[in-house]
Amino acid sequence: MGSGTGAFQILIVEDNPCDVFLIQYALGEHKLKAECVVLTDGEQCFTYLNGLTENPGSGSPDLILLDLHVPKRDSTEIMDHLNSHDSLTHIPVIALSSSVLLQDKNDAEKRGAVHYFHKAPSLDEFVELGAIIKKVLGRTSGKPLSLSAEQP
Repeated sequence: MGSGTGAFQILIVEDNPCDVFLIQYALGEHKLKAECVVLTDGEQCFTYLNGLTENPGSGSPDLILLDLHVPKRDSTEIMDHLNSHDSLTHIPVIALSSSVLLQDKNDAEKRGAVHYFHKAPSLDEFVELGAIIKKVLGRTSGKPLSLSAEQP
């Protein structure tokens, strides 16, 4: 938990505002208290990550949710960038995509994504992303997650 508020810090790299809303809704449904930074393209993500490497004390996110098809920089570039900096390799990445191609899933996992989430067409299925996030954050923080959600 990166901040002094007890909330998890989550970096969301997603260009679709509806998907950002659904992600935040899923967090709330699973009672995860999170402070989210939303970036809408790969170039913004590179700038953000470079800021973390230049100022290691600034606090890195607890998790990155990365849409595989963001504009301006390919997600493979972003994943390779994360893997090439020791100060960033500890941050788990959940790859997000509407693609059902096995190759996309395999590529994301090969580059270090801890999970590949298919952006489901139904709300109930999309909300399951919250359970996946909870599981990943529980593994990386080593603490049981019983945090209450802050409603926007």
